[in-house]
Amino acid sequence: MTSQPVQDEEFVVLVAMTVTARHRMEAHSKIQKLLPDPDVTELESWWIAEDMRWDGSDNDSAVFVNVGDQKKASHVLYGLGLTNSCNVITDL
Repeated sequence: MTSQPVQDEEFVVLVAMTVTARHRMEAHSKIQKLLPDPDVTELESWWIAEDMRWDGSDNDSAVFVNVGDQKKASHVLYGLGLTNSCNVITDL
């Protein structure tokens, strides 16, 4: 008997890309042009994981911390009022 993947779970996969550009805004534009149209693919959404972005998204920015400190950092950010409770890591 083989186990089947759970279908109703949701996952976020962070993907990094490297592009050559004269400035950050041009790099963002190049990346946006390379992304598929979410209406015709299985791509549900995308966002640029940094504060400086021109994609019109209103998603949260990424906060990069040392390996192993993700749970602690999420609690510190929440304690300081810098993130919502949904971003607090309870297990890791």
